[in-house]
Parts: sequence; structure tokens; C-alpha cells
Amino acid sequence: MVTIAERLSDLRHMNNLTQNQVCDALGLTERTYIRYERGQTKPDTELLIRFSEFYNKNLFWILGLTEQMEIFNFVMDVLEQNAKYGDSNGLRSRACLEYMEQCFVARGI
Repeated sequence: MVTIAERLSDLRHMNNLTQNQVCDALGLTERTYIRYERGQTKPDTELLIRFSEFYNKNLFWILGLTEQMEIFNFVMDVLEQNAKYGDSNGLRSRACLEYMEQCFVARGI
């Protein structure tokens, strides 16, 4: 299962931010934030909501509760696109399968 620490680190990297930039934006000390990313401590509910708003990301995703649903929605979207437009060369289907494999391998499934 994905941890809050992993999600916070992923979000920061996806947004090309330094730890210092996140700290400045949210009014945190760098030492405190590093503990969150390392999983040494967990942010309280109010701070989790602030992270959610700052990154414009669903709180349930940050908590690691929606990953399976996101994978399912992605797969369904690819299947709907294939049904609507076809996938004669299999590129979308192959990309979908590779994405799923990466998700599962990364999570040790």
C-alpha cells in the first residue's frame, strides 16, 4: 500500500518543487517536512487538507485510498476510446497494459 510519505514526495517531484519551496508555501519548517516525506511522522488532518489544496489533488489519493480506482478509471477510459475510435495498431492498449504493469510492480503486487 502506498504511504502518505510516498505521496507527498511524489507530488513534490511531479510539480518540480524543492522541499524548501513546499515549506515556504505551507509555512512549515524544512525539518518537519522532511519527517513527513520520510514517514517518520504523519501530518495532521488540517495539514493534509492544506496539502490537498496546495497540490490540487484529492485527499483520498494523498492518503493512498484511491489508487485502485484511478487504475480502473484509466483502463476504462482506454477501453472506451478503443471502442469509439478503434485501436488497429494496439498502441493505446499496449500503453494501458504497460501502465498497469508499472503500477502493480511498483506496489509489489
